[in-house]
Amino acid sequence: MSRTKADPSIVKAKVVRKKLFFIGLIIALVGITNLIVYQRGKSPKRTMEESRRETIMTSPSFDKEKKLVMEAAKSAQQTSEKVLGVTTAYIEDAQEKVQTSVQDVVFNTTIKPFIDRFDSLPHKQQESVREIICKPEKGGP
Repeated sequence: MSRTKADPSIVKAKVVRKKLFFIGLIIALVGITNLIVYQRGKSPKRTMEESRRETIMTSPSFDKEKKLVMEAAKSAQQTSEKVLGVTTAYIEDAQEKVQTSVQDVVFNTTIKPFIDRFDSLPHKQQESVREIICKPEKGGP
């Protein structure tokens, strides 16, 4: 069988069609790739940290660990409230003792010497001092 040579214009047309087909295919692939890249840019990207966080939060042990942490936090809060109560009681007790001590010091350093001196006065002078101390104010009741 002998082959006859094909008409060069037909061969040229086939080559042009093949080239146009591949060019169209390349344009379609570039367009689809651009569309995919554009759509990915619109949706939020998940970072490695977000993926890890999601994996941890969906793990079965997460609920147990969360419960354990919540119990520890509640226990710490109760302990701190007890410490606050004890500290407040201690401060109030110390304040009361300081107040009593100050009153004793004031009495012992000022009033007691005055009373002792008053008691050592003769009766007439004591009466004189009583009149001065107990004298009503002018314009008072």
